[in-house]
Amino acid sequence: VSSGLAGMNLALIFHEVVHSIDRVQRKLHGAADPDEIRREIDHLRKLLDTFKPLLQRDPPRKVSVEDLVERASGMHADRFKRHGVVFSNWTADPAKKHSFTQMLPRGLMVAALSNVIDNAIYWTRFRKQRDEREAPGAILVLSHWDEETGGMIAVVDNGPGFQLPRDQLARPFSSTRAGGMGLGLFYCKTVMDSIGGKLEVVDAGELKDVVDLPDAYDGTAIVFSFKNET
Repeated sequence: VSSGLAGMNLALIFHEVVHSIDRVQRKLHGAADPDEIRREIDHLRKLLDTFKPLLQRDPPRKVSVEDLVERASGMHADRFKRHGVVFSNWTADPAKKHSFTQMLPRGLMVAALSNVIDNAIYWTRFRKQRDEREAPGAILVLSHWDEETGGMIAVVDNGPGFQLPRDQLARPFSSTRAGGMGLGLFYCKTVMDSIGGKLEVVDAGELKDVVDLPDAYDGTAIVFSFKNET
């Protein structure tokens, strides 16, 4: 699973590193602003630091939901800007976050979240172009904690909704994404199974029974559910 997720994320990392180096090169050829160069180098360092755990032994450790989401979404920060996708992180909002910690392999969980965010970027852009919508693509990551059932992290979007029959969820090589391998959700589900959790794909509206979700998020919600360890 670690090798598979590393391979899938390698393409993303390589793509982002090339973009960042190109920007540094353009700045150095022009009137370089040292602060801008530093920001680009910091971004590169963050990408590599996030990817590194997938290439080495990743023993379980206690990590917070905020840390997981920050690391996973940080890999896509430049892509949100480039593609005009509005990204919201409720796990970092004191008024909306539900904080909890879990004992798990951090690198694998970050890679799984990153993969789901990558899919959300694709499908929100797909719907915007297909339907010629003025509203931008939008992605929201939220967390929730319940003393009886445990915690969850949900990645919610305003894309076209899940495109496969539910019985094909996480089945290897099943994908409607152009050029997709159909392995992303399979790996994510395997990660969750390995830690005693659960992966679910639901319509975004189904989360309204749990959280006060804005109507703009009317696509898909990928839900990572964690057991209560206390």
